[in-house]
Amino acid sequence: MNAKRGAIIGIVVVCVIGALAAVTFVSTSPASDIVYQEPASAVHASLGQTTSDGKIALRLNEVSDGSNPATNSTWISLNREAHDAPNMPVLLYCCSLNPSPGEANLVANITVTNVHNATAPFSFGDFVLVSNDGKAYYPNYVVCGSACTAQVGTKALNASFASNLYVLFSVPESMHPAKLVWTASDPNIIISLT
Repeated sequence: MNAKRGAIIGIVVVCVIGALAAVTFVSTSPASDIVYQEPASAVHASLGQTTSDGKIALRLNEVSDGSNPATNSTWISLNREAHDAPNMPVLLYCCSLNPSPGEANLVANITVTNVHNATAPFSFGDFVLVSNDGKAYYPNYVVCGSACTAQVGTKALNASFASNLYVLFSVPESMHPAKLVWTASDPNIIISLT
């Protein structure tokens, strides 16, 4: 009886520590003394405008605060939908959009379309949110529908891929986003929020 009880307590402790580590990983923003250096040649677009590098087409629909009820609702809904999708770590889907003190969680709603007639490599980590003072912030996580989640998890988008992605950035509370950059293309795609 005592061995069984000890095993159960051990499992609970491991689960709690794992959950705390996952929440810390997702909600901790990287040190951002990194300044984004805009290349001389880049593809420029504005909020709501679709642009492409010939392989991937992007449209930034909005960047909203995770505390926005509509954003939070979409985040939760997509987490539930993608819960059983292959190739994505389920534990991280349990994260909250509640930021750590002094931080904000911004969510970029981006329409991504593969316009190449073949599978295209893709990583949400290639997005960078740039503040109005030029500091670069890298994404913590992404959610999307179940079919999308499977492809994003394999880091390859099939030829017919088109979906909205919700990319999470943990940033300082005082950060004002100015642009979203897709660094995987040559030249970079820079989407202005104004």
